[in-house]
Amino acid sequence: MKTAHRILLCGVLAATLWQASAQNLRQTASTTGSETSPEKVGPANDAKFMRGFPIHEVNPQYHVKPRKKKAQGKIVLRATIATDGSVKDVSVESGDPLLVPAAVDAVRQWRYLPNMRNGEAIESQTSVTLNYDLGNGASQPEDSSSKVPREPQEDLIEEIVGGDLFRVGGGVTAPRSTYAADPDYSEAARKAKLQGMVLLGLIVGADGNARDVWVVRSLGNGLDEKAIGAVNAWKFQPATKEGKPVAVLISVEVVFRLY
Repeated sequence: MKTAHRILLCGVLAATLWQASAQNLRQTASTTGSETSPEKVGPANDAKFMRGFPIHEVNPQYHVKPRKKKAQGKIVLRATIATDGSVKDVSVESGDPLLVPAAVDAVRQWRYLPNMRNGEAIESQTSVTLNYDLGNGASQPEDSSSKVPREPQEDLIEEIVGGDLFRVGGGVTAPRSTYAADPDYSEAARKAKLQGMVLLGLIVGADGNARDVWVVRSLGNGLDEKAIGAVNAWKFQPATKEGKPVAVLISVEVVFRLY
């Protein structure tokens, strides 16, 4: 069994990849995930504009015929994010017609840190790509008994407006991991032969420590806890702005795969 992780510096999947034991792992068909691509209306830390950030994502609950249980592919949606971070409208761009309704229903439940301009939240649109593999946890529901945090505990908007929190880009350099051990598999997930991805949100502080780590997208069977436990112990060379260390908001994909 292997795990891997990659750090999503700007909330999209074109990001730098750090890997430990699984040198050749990438997000493949055996990994369920999502991609969000904000409209290119400004850099990450422009004085007038800051891109949004996914806070909580719900897995689609696919109900399909047995012949579809090993289906793999992508569903591409277009979502409108309201000023309060909720998803107010979803349209379909492409995807398997049998699976699209569940995907749309799930994305309508997602929540974001909204796009901001001049310190005020603004309505925006984003493209969402759901990668599904029905044999590997694509419909895994959240574990209601799990005590893992599912939203940030800090007031992100207040910190951003106050100049205490940034996104990578626009003059802010990326943090670099100096210690990033992979998490172990949970016994429950190993027995269930569960594979997939846990998406985490976190702040890397100006001191290089990870803080306020929460589950954006769950996998369950104890793997959320394993992912958070590992990332809480990570150490970074902090991000910098004008040569000075700053706190940044990032996402991390932790991929669990059995061999």
